[in-house]
Amino acid sequence: MKYLGDLTEDQTIDFKFSTHKADGTPITLAGTPVVKVYKAIATDSETATGVTLSVDFDSVTGLHNLRIDTSADAFYAVANDYSVVITAGTVDGVSVVGAVLATFSIENRFIEPAAMADAILDRANGVETGKTLRQALRIIAAILAGKVSGAGSGTETFTGLDGATDRVEVAVDEDGNRTAVTFDP
Repeated sequence: MKYLGDLTEDQTIDFKFSTHKADGTPITLAGTPVVKVYKAIATDSETATGVTLSVDFDSVTGLHNLRIDTSADAFYAVANDYSVVITAGTVDGVSVVGAVLATFSIENRFIEPAAMADAILDRANGVETGKTLRQALRIIAAILAGKVSGAGSGTETFTGLDGATDRVEVAVDEDGNRTAVTFDP
């Protein structure tokens, strides 16, 4: 059985599989073979629409190609898992009904890049306790590249890159040492 991956919707999948006699010799998939695709674990949810089986592909005995066009039927939907199963056929006179050839999913494990970035940037305690990576970057950017006000007054305020949000306020002593820091990340 092959895992074909977590695919995007409306994709065409091609994969090959082979059939052999008990001694390992390649043999044709016979008996008017049929392959269907099952959705999730439902026993009443299968289709052969969009499924094309090429037995003895390129005239090679025992080599078969299966094409599944997931745009061919509304059956193929995002956020589902699928199994590709032989529902009719024999190999060397023996039924192979129920043989699972492959599995795949359609955007069931897929995370949009922006959502993945947000998950990383907003991970609780991502930098240290109480600070996400996004919050830390806002603080760093304000101090390194933001506007500063109150320099020399004992209280310096650093504005975020948005030009409007005061991200960091620093109390300094007469030597310029920070004595207190407050954040608004």
